[in-house]
Amino acid sequence: MAWNYVLMMKGMRAEYAALVSAGRDPDVVTPIIRLVDRPPLDAGEEDAPGPGGAVQPMWEPQSAVSRRLVRGLLGPMAAVWDHDVPVRLDGSWLEPGEFSAVLDDCRSFGRPVSPVVSLGHPLHRLEAAAAATAWSGCGFVLRLAPADFRAGKVASRVRDLCSSLEAKPHDVDVVLDLGAMSERHWGADAVLARSMVEALPTRDEWRNFALTGSSTPAHARAPEFPPDDIRWLVRSEWWTWLALKAAGGVGRMPVFGDYGVIHPDRVEAIAEPKRLIRIPQIRYTWADGTWLIRGTDLDGGPDDTRRLLRQFCDDPLGWSGPDMSWGDAWMLQAATGSDSLGSFETWRRVGQTHHIAYVTQQLATPPWH
Repeated sequence: MAWNYVLMMKGMRAEYAALVSAGRDPDVVTPIIRLVDRPPLDAGEEDAPGPGGAVQPMWEPQSAVSRRLVRGLLGPMAAVWDHDVPVRLDGSWLEPGEFSAVLDDCRSFGRPVSPVVSLGHPLHRLEAAAAATAWSGCGFVLRLAPADFRAGKVASRVRDLCSSLEAKPHDVDVVLDLGAMSERHWGADAVLARSMVEALPTRDEWRNFALTGSSTPAHARAPEFPPDDIRWLVRSEWWTWLALKAAGGVGRMPVFGDYGVIHPDRVEAIAEPKRLIRIPQIRYTWADGTWLIRGTDLDGGPDDTRRLLRQFCDDPLGWSGPDMSWGDAWMLQAATGSDSLGSFETWRRVGQTHHIAYVTQQLATPPWH
């Protein structure tokens, strides 16, 4: 299946819920999930049902990671994804045994897996990937970072990796992942992206080929991001991809991908959510940037945050309207006082749901047509 848009995401309840709420077919959005063992923002919610309702499998998943994946995503999306559509899983943040357990659970659930591998993965991770591709027959995803290209000999190392997994290029999806990006380094990122694309061996032979990255800030804290404020942030990953497309001359053009409105690294707070200062923070994609809406401490009263949301929803140059996504409808309800102001998980889900809807529409009606 050809990719149209690649969504790099973390295996957390908010991200799963956003993808389920968006309800996109896999030929519109291709999620690649980096699994996490104990996501702090999901603490105490391992067995809570996802937005599609509780899933009661005939077997007991082996780990909390598996339960979260099955109940939060695979179960609710079973009616949307055909049974032969693979789930693309990156287990590099997991212990080897836990990742193997997740792969086994996916097999028990009846969902094929396309594992994500990298050049730096040790032998045991490659062996787990090889076992998964052997029973699923879906090939694998090769994720390449800038450091892989700086280390040199990318072509020979990629060939060696594919040989060790007994895979041909047409069985492999390649993701060139720029990782965390910055508006200040946009020009350098554009040059880096082009050099990575040009250095990729056998570019025309890979099954799919994408360029991803994220300029979403790791945190939105004072003094850089004060409460009761709306700030504009540039989507460097979008501009980098557009610059590559506009320049031309690279042959096969990679599909666009990003991390939605989340940071690519494990930067989530380590404290229990109920002990954190409850300041709503919504990252809202618009055109070539992101609006960062940061409210006030809800423990001091919700009125200021509702006023800020009303201000945003009243601006036709910022808000897409309640019909765009579940997240947009939630924002209007929260702004008018007819719904609660949610939690950390809610705010992530709101921004991510809107982002998926907005970017898929943006790619379907590009300005260069």
